[in-house]
Amino acid sequence: MQHTPGPWIADGIWIGTMDHETVAYADHHRNQTPRPLAQREADARLIAAAPELYKALEALAFAATLEGPPTARWQPLLLVAHAALVKAGKYEWRHNK
Repeated sequence: MQHTPGPWIADGIWIGTMDHETVAYADHHRNQTPRPLAQREADARLIAAAPELYKALEALAFAATLEGPPTARWQPLLLVAHAALVKAGKYEWRHNK
């Protein structure tokens, strides 16, 4: 399944599309200790940036391999980018033994 297309916006703790379709709320579960409103609003802004961050990571991963295998300077960035893209469902995790 694919995520809701971006861009997303944040308004307080609400995250949604430009058409005002709700994507998520950066809130706490009723059984959790409440987090400060400022922290939940910051979480909402970070979540709202997810579609653009996803595209940026895809572009980084592509650019790093344009001229063949990535060089040592790209390796740390690619490891972080790949891990985030795996977490977002872009790739399946493959562990080489």
